[in-house]
Amino acid sequence: MQKLVLVTVAAVLATGSTLFAEDAKEAQFEKMGALRARVLAKIPTLWPIVDYTTSGVIATNNAVLQQYQTSNTSLQKKYQAEAAKTGEARDQATVDALGAKIGQLTTLWADQTKAAQEFNTKMGALNAAYQALQQLSMLCNNDQNWLRANLDPALYITVLTAMDKSTDDIKAQATPLLADYLKGCGERERALKE
Repeated sequence: MQKLVLVTVAAVLATGSTLFAEDAKEAQFEKMGALRARVLAKIPTLWPIVDYTTSGVIATNNAVLQQYQTSNTSLQKKYQAEAAKTGEARDQATVDALGAKIGQLTTLWADQTKAAQEFNTKMGALNAAYQALQQLSMLCNNDQNWLRANLDPALYITVLTAMDKSTDDIKAQATPLLADYLKGCGERERALKE
C-alpha cells in the first residue's frame, strides 16, 4: 500500500513538473512571438528618421545652399559694382557694409558646413546601427528554426530584447538630432537672406 501511494505521488509530481515545464515553455513562446512582432514593427519606423532623402535632410541642405549662392552672388555683384567706381562716385561706407555682409554670409556658411559635418557623423552612426538592425531582423523570421533546432528560447528572447532596446535607442537619439539639425538649417537659411 505504501508503495502504491509513493508511486502515485511520484507520478503526480512528475506530471506536475512536466506540466509546469510545458507552461514555462509556452510562456517563452508567447514572449518570443510578442517580441518578434514588436521588433519587426519598430524597425521600419526608423527609416523616415535616419534616411537623408525621406527625412528631408537633402532637400533642406539644398535649400540652404541655394540661398547661400543666391545671396552671395547678389552681394558680390553689388560689392564689385560699388568697388569699381572711382573718386566721388564710390561710396566707401557702402563698400565696407557690403564687405561686412559678405563676411557674415561666409561665417553663416561655415556654420552650416560645420553643423552638416557634425550631423552627418552622428546620423551616419545611427544609420549604420539601423542598417545592422535591418540585417538582424532576418533572424526574427527564424524563430521556428530556432525551436526545431532545440536551441534555448531564452537566448533568442535575449537577442530580440536587445534588438528592441536598440531600436528604441536609435529612435531616441535620431529624432531630436534630426529635429535640431533641420531647425538650425531653417534658421541659417533665413539668416542667409540679404
